[in-house]
Amino acid sequence: MMDNYDVIAYIGQFCDWRTFIRLRSTCRKVRERLPIKKVPEKFKLNDDSVSKLSSLTTLYANGNPSITDASVSKLTNLKSLDACYNQSITDASISKLTNLTTLYARGTPSRTNPLITDVSISKLTNLGAELKKKCNFRLFF
Repeated sequence: MMDNYDVIAYIGQFCDWRTFIRLRSTCRKVRERLPIKKVPEKFKLNDDSVSKLSSLTTLYANGNPSITDASVSKLTNLKSLDACYNQSITDASISKLTNLTTLYARGTPSRTNPLITDVSISKLTNLGAELKKKCNFRLFF
């Protein structure tokens, strides 16, 4: 049986960012049921703010050197990471992200993060798993 907080949490899944944050601010029980899993790209995060968001599943760290290995390595629920243009994220943290299914670190030469190498990528057994299930898609790192 769903209680009122579960209903609010369900509704929260469909809210825009501003409404979602306001809904979370109503009380502790709502915050517990509505973890922040993704922060819109327009918000600039740093290590302190990322460390407080332990439920993140998606992180846009592209071009943001304020997000480093120190905070990224603690995000064990992370499934998608954009680390292009961010040389503060290296093999040291990438190799610890065992749930990672999508990684943007290389592509065109201008978007490449040379500090993320095959050494860490080879340890990520789930990387590309979602794409492989959906279609016959080649991954480029």
